[in-house]
Amino acid sequence: IKVRLLHTSGLGEGAVDEQIGELETLSNPTVGLAAHSGVVDIRIAAKAKSEAEADRLIAEVEATVRARLGSVVFGADDDTLEKVALDAAARRGWNVVVLESGLDGRLARTLAADPHPNLTAVESAGLQPGELAARVREIRARSGAKTALGAALFRSESEQTVELCIVTPEDEKSRRLTYGGPPNLSPRWAGNTALNWLRTTAQGRD
Repeated sequence: IKVRLLHTSGLGEGAVDEQIGELETLSNPTVGLAAHSGVVDIRIAAKAKSEAEADRLIAEVEATVRARLGSVVFGADDDTLEKVALDAAARRGWNVVVLESGLDGRLARTLAADPHPNLTAVESAGLQPGELAARVREIRARSGAKTALGAALFRSESEQTVELCIVTPEDEKSRRLTYGGPPNLSPRWAGNTALNWLRTTAQGRD
C-alpha cells in the first residue's frame, strides 16, 4: 500500500466532502478525510503490484482533487501550514512578526517547533475585543518586519470568536470569525486560520 496525504485549509470537512465526495467511494485507491481544526487532510491510498502502478493510481486521483479544490490544497505529505505560509511570505520578500492573544501560546509553540528564518518574532498579549489592529500595527513598526499577523481568540459560554489582522507592505486587513467546534480545539483552529490567511495573502489569493 502506498499513501499520499494532501493538506487543505480554508474549507471545513463538510465543504471538502461536498467537492470530492464521490472519490471517497472508490475501492482503489481509497480516499478518506481527517479534520484537524482548520486543516483537513485527504488520504489517498493505493494497492498495486508495483510502486509505479501505485503512483499512477494516486496521481490520477490527486489531479482530480487539486482541480476541484484549487488553492485550498496547500501541500502534501510532510508539508506544514506554517512552513508553507512563511515560505510564501519569503517569496514576496516579507519577513513576519506574529502576535497572539487568547490562544494559550498555540501559535508560539507551532512556530517554534520548526523555526523559520523568515519569522522575526512571536509575541503574546492579553487583548480585549477591538484592540488587535492597533497592536499589530505597533509591533510591525517596532520590530521592523514587513508583515505583521495577529490573532486574538475570545471565548465565552455562548460563542468563540477570533479577530484576525494582517498588515503587509501593500495593505491592512481585518476579519472576525466565529468557531462552532469543541472549545478545547479553538486555539488550534484560530492559529491555523491565521496561518492560512498569511499563506493566501502572500500568494495573492485573498
